[in-house]
Amino acid sequence: MKKKQCTLTSATGKVGKLVFARLPRGCDFMEGLEKICEDHGIQGGCLVTCIGGFEEMVLHTPPPREQGGSFGPPVRLLGPIQLLNCQGIIGRSKEGKTHIHLHATVFCNDENRIYGGHLSKGENKVSVTLELVIAVAEDVNLAFRMEPAIDQAQPTFRPGEA
Repeated sequence: MKKKQCTLTSATGKVGKLVFARLPRGCDFMEGLEKICEDHGIQGGCLVTCIGGFEEMVLHTPPPREQGGSFGPPVRLLGPIQLLNCQGIIGRSKEGKTHIHLHATVFCNDENRIYGGHLSKGENKVSVTLELVIAVAEDVNLAFRMEPAIDQAQPTFRPGEA
């Protein structure tokens, strides 16, 4: 069996400052994260750690194999929801705006179940608090660009592109 050739995209940078922040009750997670990036001039980086909970949230998961496309039906959860893990990359869109790609794993207390998926803006309301640390990237462009072969709706991470 012949191996498929893998075309990689990568770039080198370094970690600059760390930004520590807290989002209050009622704040949308993605909107709050974007505001933190604007306030601190963050052009790119990654979410190092994040703890807290949500009143409600929506997780976007991969579609069934036969469906194709970007995401399957969204999973809507009502709290109390405890954040177990959240990671992601912060970069810039072609228009120069902050673009954040996050995935989270959460524990839904009422259902005793664990869920995971992609987070979108305007869908994830913080409960009591959410605390986070962002590692700011330096000396590297962290760009998100449309790549229809991968996803018709979301920009794709393209490290090193301006």
